[in-house]
Amino acid sequence: MTPSLATLVTFIRCEPGVAARLLALHIDDGTGRCAICTAGSQTGHLAWPCQTQMAAAAAAVRTVPRQ
Repeated sequence: MTPSLATLVTFIRCEPGVAARLLALHIDDGTGRCAICTAGSQTGHLAWPCQTQMAAAAAAVRTVPRQ
């Protein structure tokens, strides 16, 4: 995981409910593209999973520390 993605994951984890909301919005539009992330007005949508979806998915995972 890149440092910037790790920072985003940490931020999402600190905000209750944000991971679930992002995962509900950043979905495959049926063509392998994110339904919400645009790559610019002339280029369409970003490939799915987008960085936001990956960060939200990582933030939603809760691991139990090993003892």
